[in-house]
Amino acid sequence: MKTNLTPEQLEKRTRINKKILLYGLPPIVVLFTILMFLPGDESHEKQKAEKVEAVNNDFTSEAFIVSQKFVKTQLNYPAESDFDFLPKLTEKKSDSVYNVVGGLTAKNAFGVKSEIQYFATLQYLGGDPLKTESWKVIEITY
Repeated sequence: MKTNLTPEQLEKRTRINKKILLYGLPPIVVLFTILMFLPGDESHEKQKAEKVEAVNNDFTSEAFIVSQKFVKTQLNYPAESDFDFLPKLTEKKSDSVYNVVGGLTAKNAFGVKSEIQYFATLQYLGGDPLKTESWKVIEITY
């Protein structure tokens, strides 16, 4: 709703608005400019980068997948084996060595299906972590 202002009131309001623009706006602009150029929290950025690097260097899931490939090569009937969807355990033992405990159902030498649990220790050598060439088998036991 508009109110009708007298010329004196209108002139007073105009002077106040000019003072606000003249004295109020520049400090706000300066404050925002200073805040934009302040250095960020570098330690937070460093921690964030370290977490990303740790995640990028953790191949526990890949170790489980590759362990299945190595186990499959030792089965009598590899095409008829059925591996568990999830491992019982995967852990990073050292910088590039992983322990995997998994399970599967496979036919034995007599053709009878049985449940088998395996323990594998693998070393990641580098390269594509989903290829067996990138891994060295240290031990597989059943």
